[in-house]
Amino acid sequence: MERKLTIFLVVGLWLVMGGLGAEPAWAQISDADGLVLDIPEPPGAKQELPSPIPMIYEFVGGLMGGDQDRCLSNFDVPTFLAIIFGAPLKRLSPAEYQELFAYQVQVQRNEFRFLSRIMHRMAKDAKFNYSNPRFHNNVQCKVVVQMRTTKGNHTLELYARYSNERWAIYDYILDGKRFTQSFKEGLGNLKLDGYIASLRPFYDDFPGTRTIRNDEYGISLKVPSRFQIKEKISPNLLASVTGLDGQFLLHVQAAQYSTAQTLSQVAAEIKNTILPFNPRLYDQWKTDIAGVDIGHVLFQFEKNGKTLFTHMVIIPMGKKLVVLNFYHGSLPLMKHMTNIRDKMFDSLTLTRIEGRGGELSLPGDDLGLPASPATGEMTPPPPAMDEPQPMAPPPPQEPPEIPPPGPDEEPDIDTGEPPPPPPPGAGNATGEDQPEGDDYPPPPPPEPNADYPPPDESGGSEVSF
Repeated sequence: MERKLTIFLVVGLWLVMGGLGAEPAWAQISDADGLVLDIPEPPGAKQELPSPIPMIYEFVGGLMGGDQDRCLSNFDVPTFLAIIFGAPLKRLSPAEYQELFAYQVQVQRNEFRFLSRIMHRMAKDAKFNYSNPRFHNNVQCKVVVQMRTTKGNHTLELYARYSNERWAIYDYILDGKRFTQSFKEGLGNLKLDGYIASLRPFYDDFPGTRTIRNDEYGISLKVPSRFQIKEKISPNLLASVTGLDGQFLLHVQAAQYSTAQTLSQVAAEIKNTILPFNPRLYDQWKTDIAGVDIGHVLFQFEKNGKTLFTHMVIIPMGKKLVVLNFYHGSLPLMKHMTNIRDKMFDSLTLTRIEGRGGELSLPGDDLGLPASPATGEMTPPPPAMDEPQPMAPPPPQEPPEIPPPGPDEEPDIDTGEPPPPPPPGAGNATGEDQPEGDDYPPPPPPEPNADYPPPDESGGSEVSF
């Protein structure tokens, strides 16, 4: 009996100790000596504002998550405009100010769209350290964010103000470059009225559209009526589109192969043709129309001593390939023209898609299929997959199709700030007086460097064609 009692006491003590080798429960109690029962409120505590930190987390989360609208929702556009233009804003009529405000929202969306994609590419395993807010008159604050990424350390200083019962960011400094200062430098001598006029072609509605259609390659695309179109230039250059006072150039190129090609095969072959031109990748992603994978690449490259900024759209359709190359003479132009390119791409239709049983013709009413077909919509079967064949090199008289740079490249880019587009007449990219196949825009005008961090050296490995 005594032996059983001894065993029970030992087991009970073991349980109280929390198991073999664990500290006793009483040893895990935190030392509470020195804590007061209540903390008195400082003078004026009832007039304190909410903390800006939740908004800062939301904004930085949008940058690192590639979500430009989260950034935009926490950005104070009116305060930004007041810092940039000051007193002249007061001379605008309500209608003029609303027009400027609507344009500037789109400018900021495109800026955050570009920046957030780059920061998202660097955000793998990133760590953040937020400083305590520095307040000024209790309505303005600055928060410093130290970001440790796989591509180095970066400092983001965020300036916010409290207005309309909420905190919002109106300016920021990234790696020592202030956004508002770069914007002012980009404006140069351009006044407020000229700035508004310069934005209308980019963010206002176009009066009408014209259609580029090629039945041989089964593609249809709408472009603004004011743009100049040259069609059927050569068998491989289907159309050349220019406009906006020489600030815009689109080449519609095509090729045919002996066997069906996938997007990854085409992109790999195209890549080899452009490596000598020092490509630098900004971003790449993939969409689809009626089951056809379409690759998008934003990058810059050098041609004949000129730096060109390009949005390339790769559309492989079985044995046929169509490539849309949107050329811009400067990075701000590429940002500003995001809306125009989106509108044109939304009108893109594939009238004939090669399938396993031959060509599939889509009815006229179904040409505008969405990027992600819903249940019940027509999706053609995948193309026949024969052994991959080498891609025929592009004709020497045509500009090379541009591929996404590969993992072995080091995309050392300078993203710049979004100053307004150069004034009309700054350059001529129409190509009317140039040899066929060499319709390139002029070199970009000097613009301030923002010293934004480069994109992931992997060349965008999260998107694989």
